[in-house]
Amino acid sequence: MSEAYEDQSSEMEASADGEIDEVPVPVQPKPPRPYVRALILAVTVVFGLGVLVISGFIEGKEEAAVEAEREGAIKAPLRVKLQPHGEPIVTLDAATQKRIDLRTIVPTLTHYEDQVRAYGRVVDLANLTMLNTNYVAATSQLNTAKAHLAASQPSFERAQSLYERNIDSLAQKETAVAGGARCAC
Repeated sequence: MSEAYEDQSSEMEASADGEIDEVPVPVQPKPPRPYVRALILAVTVVFGLGVLVISGFIEGKEEAAVEAEREGAIKAPLRVKLQPHGEPIVTLDAATQKRIDLRTIVPTLTHYEDQVRAYGRVVDLANLTMLNTNYVAATSQLNTAKAHLAASQPSFERAQSLYERNIDSLAQKETAVAGGARCAC
């Protein structure tokens, strides 16, 4: 018997020459016990959780590195240079100047006018409106008086000429004069 088949049961067979030979019969493996299945499942779950934790840690480190790079100090572009007195000079290439429509032009000569310094005071608009209204009302009254004078002037002149010729009575002249005097107001 060979060692590979020691644990297995064997059957005896008779061969054609009359000798009895032993033939090994394979034994079916026993089903795993329930605790072995639970152990395999637990190891798989722990391994999976470990992989998730490690990948999360690695991603967190990468994200922290990217964020630290973004939050770093802002560096001035290379086209800005500082003069010794602190005045910045910006140098732009021709393509950038054309894109932003930057042009250098020569200013035209103009006559310089001196500036005059003046002082003023802010006035309430209600007072100015009231003064304007009073002015318009007075102008209207003046025009009305001129119209009355123009309307009564011919009557007055007629009555005066009649009085000078003694054609009309003195009462009529006084009435005409009073009408003219009233309009002169």
